[in-house]
Amino acid sequence: MKYSRNNRAFTLLEMIIVLLVISILSGIIVVGFNAYKKYEEKMSINDIVSKINFCRKKAIATNDEVTIELFSDNNIIITYFENGTKKVRTIKVSKTLEILTNNTFTFTKSGAPRLGGSIMIDGTNKGRYIITIVPATGKVNLYVNEKK
Repeated sequence: MKYSRNNRAFTLLEMIIVLLVISILSGIIVVGFNAYKKYEEKMSINDIVSKINFCRKKAIATNDEVTIELFSDNNIIITYFENGTKKVRTIKVSKTLEILTNNTFTFTKSGAPRLGGSIMIDGTNKGRYIITIVPATGKVNLYVNEKK
């Protein structure tokens, strides 16, 4: 069988190089996407902690009680009074997190909660988060139990 120069085809080496480049690029994309998901989860949990701290500071600043409610349908409701008007803020938590139980915390004029407690939150990437609020001071702590 005769081959002419007009018959063009890929050699095996060229095919292997193309497949190698495609696999390297797809690996980079997958790693980058997983890193983004972990970053998004971390930012979401830090946002919840900052909302709790906001309530504590708002209670001290307005010299009035502030309530934060965390619901298992991933909604957060913050209730406070400003200039004699009741304000209610509803915040939706990121889909990368799941609040496991309903929790309500009321911060007094001094910034201390009426009752302390813990909030259990499951993350889709990193594991379970536990946010604790210390009863006497209102200090907010974040603990992470990473997945194995």
